[in-house]
Amino acid sequence: MNPKSPPHFPCLDRNLGLDSYSPFVSTRRNEFIGWISTTVLAAAGYFIISRTGSLPWVHILLFSFFLAASAAISLANWIDRKIVITVTEKELEYNSPLRQCKATWDSIEIIRILPFNRGLRVFVQAGSDHFTYRIQTSDPSVTKQHQAGSILGGDLLTSRILSYSGFTDPVWQDGYWEYTANTQDTSDQDMEGS
Repeated sequence: MNPKSPPHFPCLDRNLGLDSYSPFVSTRRNEFIGWISTTVLAAAGYFIISRTGSLPWVHILLFSFFLAASAAISLANWIDRKIVITVTEKELEYNSPLRQCKATWDSIEIIRILPFNRGLRVFVQAGSDHFTYRIQTSDPSVTKQHQAGSILGGDLLTSRILSYSGFTDPVWQDGYWEYTANTQDTSDQDMEGS
């Protein structure tokens, strides 16, 4: 991300009504491979124990690794399938199995946009509530494939959040762009003073 120019998001139609945004969920191939590998290792471990009476520590280590990785992949996929961000004219609502956040547009205090793995991570804070989501970059040189976990239409969602919250002028911090209520008020005062 170039610190000299903030990220650009598409223009939006203010007449858009209720909209819901969810992450792109990839195929469950990796999850399936992980669980098959874990099952094969469990069966091999059972066979080794029945033949020798003990199990090598390397086998235990591999089994533990594949079990933990498979469980983590399954959990991440399940969470991604359940995330929904809803936008209305009055409020923004984020729902996931781990976090719920509901904020009116005027209660949003900070929006941070950080570079993240071929895209951007957007942090939204409203009082003590906050949530993050990922969007893919609109850079044509980057692959067009969707990244698992990135919000489909995330650039439009971010544009709507910035527009409905009234944030216009970001400030470059150490590695991210930050939109705050203070910079919004300062830019409004500067305009009034002109």
